[in-house]
Amino acid sequence: MNLKIHNQSTFCQEIEKIVREQNVTYFEAICDYMQENNIEPETISKLINLNIRQQVHAEATDLNLLNRGKKPAKLF
Repeated sequence: MNLKIHNQSTFCQEIEKIVREQNVTYFEAICDYMQENNIEPETISKLINLNIRQQVHAEATDLNLLNRGKKPAKLF
């Protein structure tokens, strides 16, 4: 999977495509993309739009991965 990052829009389209075609979670798609393209998390966090952030948040909530304390968890 040789993907190129052009901007936030094309990056998010590629993540959506990976999720659909490979039947993986958004988090897995993002991690796979980072690994295959040797991209640092700091770079990816700037490219993730609100929709994908919400999807990752929902996945993390479903898996009980978010802190349920007084302070809300920050994913990105």
